[in-house]
Amino acid sequence: MGSCLAICPFTYYGDTSQGLCKSCSSLNISCTNCSSTTTCYNCDFGSGLLFYNNQCLSTIPTGYYNDSGT
Repeated sequence: MGSCLAICPFTYYGDTSQGLCKSCSSLNISCTNCSSTTTCYNCDFGSGLLFYNNQCLSTIPTGYYNDSGT
């Protein structure tokens, strides 16, 4: 805590307005790794959400089907 970093650690994103690294889990979007408040890289396993287009979704988008369960 109190260190200056060039990039935030895994599971955190950079809040440039405050100059802080904030936890992805604090966004309440079931995202375990993110780069911003809207860009997720993987969803919390067990959340029941599906990863699509850098987001964690509760429903399958039109034209897609869930092949892997995640």
